[in-house]
Order: sequence, then C-alpha cells, then structure tokens
Amino acid sequence: MIKSILRSVGSVILALAVAFVLIALNELPGYFFHPFPEGFDQNDTEACRAHVAGLPTWLLAAGAAGWGVAVLASVWLATLLGTGRHPAHG
Repeated sequence: MIKSILRSVGSVILALAVAFVLIALNELPGYFFHPFPEGFDQNDTEACRAHVAGLPTWLLAAGAAGWGVAVLASVWLATLLGTGRHPAHG
C-alpha cells in the first residue's frame, strides 16, 4: 500500500518537474527572437502589454503549441508511471 502511494506521488512530482522544464524551454525562443528593449521596466503594466502586442504571430502560435505539448507530455508521463496507469495521476 505504501509503495503504491509513493509511486503515485512520485509520478506526479516527476511529471510536474518535466512540465516545468518543457515550459521553460518553450519560453526561451521568445527571449532570443523578441527580447526586451534596453531600459525596459518589467513592472510597468502598460509597457508589458505593448511589448506582448508587438510579438510576432508565429511566436505566439509556437508558444501556445509548446504549452500544449508540455501539458500533454507531463500528463501522459504521470499516467504511465502512476500505479495501475490510472488517469487520475495525470
């Protein structure tokens, strides 16, 4: 019983770690292809809105697709590694 609980918790924690890494990797192209300008104040809400409004459409689409892949991969991994492959782990 304890072994199955540990396996379930471990699978969820591992899936969360994988999701974190995949989402961090997904956000990297935005920093390279559309970086913040010099002297940009990230605490200014209007400046952040203007920056996001200027992002290319392909970058937004790639970001949305990357988030979808990260979610799908982490849920699949949690379900695969969880006890009895129960979908509740995902």
